[in-house]
Amino acid sequence: RSNEQVSSDYNPEHPILWKLLEDLVSASKETGKPLSICGEMAGRAGFAGKLLDIGITSLSVSPRLIPQVRIEMTEHRAAATHPDKRISRRREPGTQTHAAASGVLPPA
Repeated sequence: RSNEQVSSDYNPEHPILWKLLEDLVSASKETGKPLSICGEMAGRAGFAGKLLDIGITSLSVSPRLIPQVRIEMTEHRAAATHPDKRISRRREPGTQTHAAASGVLPPA
């Protein structure tokens, strides 16, 4: 990503990358080996959910991104499990933003 000579090729949305990740998930399941993704991609909006969708459930991100990624994963799982429940983000004074869904997630 940060190398000038190849940075123009960096595209975390490229279909070939997602095909490769899906192949890695399949190989991981076939061999019984754990699979984790480390890097900033999971910290980009929408990517944690996409990674969950293909079967990657272990993500490593920088500490500053952990709250954001946890929220996204929680909301994504809740929406997948309870598509009829609407999830909202609330912000209460003095607290971090958190996910809340009626009947899905515990109230904050």
